[in-house]
Amino acid sequence: MKILLVGGTFNDESGKPSGVIRKMNYFLRENKHICDCCNGGYFNHLDNIAKTVTVCDYDVVMWMPNIPNDKGKELRNIKAINQKVLLVTSKRNTYVNGAYEYTLPEMVNHALGVKANLFIEFCKGEDGAVRSALYDPLAVEYCSMTDNISYLMTSLCERLEFLKNGVTRQSSILSVPDEPMVVPDKRDFFEYVKTVAERFHELIQPPKEVTRFLGNSSFRCDKGFPSFRHDNLIFVSKRNINKRYIGHDGFVPVELKDGQLYCYAKHKPSVDSPIQVRLFDFFENINYMVHAHVYVENAPMTDYPIPCGAIEEVKEVIKAMKGDYKATRLAVNLRGHGCLVGGYTMDYFLDPVYGFKFFARPMPEPYKGNY
Repeated sequence: MKILLVGGTFNDESGKPSGVIRKMNYFLRENKHICDCCNGGYFNHLDNIAKTVTVCDYDVVMWMPNIPNDKGKELRNIKAINQKVLLVTSKRNTYVNGAYEYTLPEMVNHALGVKANLFIEFCKGEDGAVRSALYDPLAVEYCSMTDNISYLMTSLCERLEFLKNGVTRQSSILSVPDEPMVVPDKRDFFEYVKTVAERFHELIQPPKEVTRFLGNSSFRCDKGFPSFRHDNLIFVSKRNINKRYIGHDGFVPVELKDGQLYCYAKHKPSVDSPIQVRLFDFFENINYMVHAHVYVENAPMTDYPIPCGAIEEVKEVIKAMKGDYKATRLAVNLRGHGCLVGGYTMDYFLDPVYGFKFFARPMPEPYKGNY
């Protein structure tokens, strides 16, 4: 992998290098990665460093500069410069008055805000030792708190390798029709989505400043509906819409055609759309789906933690359901991610006894498997 590592202190006085960043750089070079390292320097050089992300064609950017408070704590928008790069960020968590400055949900929200793929928590304890842990933006823990940089970096590189070579994503092609497609009136489903969205919000209890909404929902186009010509049409919730207030205008029509995902609207569909259209295609009797970042009771668990939007999740779900393509009820826990539930009719969601019961994912959630 080709990596840009940025850390240490950046200020108006030439900055200060970090011993931890020096060790990380040494590990990467020893393990045959191409690594450009900027360890401390002048604050006004950071913009120029960030601009090299596209020019130098990096696979990974580890963006972890220590910036004085008077310069602001915001990160350069690395994903805006190159959305394909894998981004690793960090958070310094200082131990003050018997407690750490940030909770894990607060750090997760920060990572989501900058669209990081992974983030490192650096802690300086009462003994003065610096320790670190590795998470993804859904709070899956890949390396528990340690003072061993080699252990941390081994876990980091393993996960980065998986994200680089083991994950497939698919963008949607916007194809707006001359006449807008009318969303079918699925009032019971809309009301259910709003109700469980409130429940998910309570279970996860995100920080007050959280801006990224929870999960998504989708349903199949009614066969023979007079306004439509597409038998394979799926309606998926719009990207980054608050599901607690969703209605007709919160869904967009999508279709998988010749391996391409088409969206027949001006708004982008949920990032999980490529997964759900393929699952609707496989599970021929499932007409409604809801995905959330919580777990559902009495459901099988997938084997590997797959990031949001990765098509590999399709095989994981089918495997967990034992390939039962005629299933009329779908309930799977997505390891380190959340759950996916579905049904033939709304009775599968609304039944007071056999309906789906949700509970909060553990946080952090250690992953000790192999890729």
